[in-house]
Amino acid sequence: MQKDLNDDICEELVFKRIYDKYSKTLHDFLYYKYGEQYNPNDKAQDAFIKLGIIVKR
Repeated sequence: MQKDLNDDICEELVFKRIYDKYSKTLHDFLYYKYGEQYNPNDKAQDAFIKLGIIVKR
């Protein structure tokens, strides 16, 4: 039986792996599209915080 991704996403190690894998890519995309004025570091971090909150529901 395959595990649902939502079952593990909030475990610290799994979340860290997802963050480590995608945070730089997301930051680079936001920087490319909007430049530094959009504050891509904060926006990428906010996206991962929201991901954790949504999945915990």
